[in-house]
Amino acid sequence: MPNKLAVSAGITIVSYRESIFGDEGLAEVWQNNGSEELWRRYEQKGIDPTSISDAQWESEVNEIIKANPYSDLRTLRDCIPGASWSAPKQNLLNGVLFFYI
Repeated sequence: MPNKLAVSAGITIVSYRESIFGDEGLAEVWQNNGSEELWRRYEQKGIDPTSISDAQWESEVNEIIKANPYSDLRTLRDCIPGASWSAPKQNLLNGVLFFYI
């Protein structure tokens, strides 16, 4: 049986500079992702998301953001001109990569 090579990768965001992400920082990204998540949840329950009051919607989106603020790594990378994710090839064989922002 041939050896299988694997790479594990992890990323830790220690902090970010708001100036990179504009005045809103990542809050706008988190807000959009939270709204999309809540929309999916309501649709899965067979509830029309547009029937929810603005106050309830905002409250539930904020709960989602507090529980799981997430953003696409491309969003983070694309905010910095010329930024990329890379590692030396020798680290890609049976290794573990950690990216820190």
